[in-house]
Amino acid sequence: MANISPQGFRFYLPAYMLFVQEDYEGANMISENIVHSLTLPDAGTKPYEFVRERLVLFNERQRKAVLHFLEYLER
Repeated sequence: MANISPQGFRFYLPAYMLFVQEDYEGANMISENIVHSLTLPDAGTKPYEFVRERLVLFNERQRKAVLHFLEYLER
């Protein structure tokens, strides 16, 4: 998911999240990739800015949906 634009990430992330919820075992590494894509590296680094520019596009409702998804994965 790292090779897509920030807008593409915002567009496709919900589909990946739904796929993981519907078939966790079949989704294989997708859940790990999602978590990695949403994890901010150390501030001030190039990877930090790369992730941050994707995350700032989400509105409050979308952020809550992502949070609920991450809580689902934790369980």
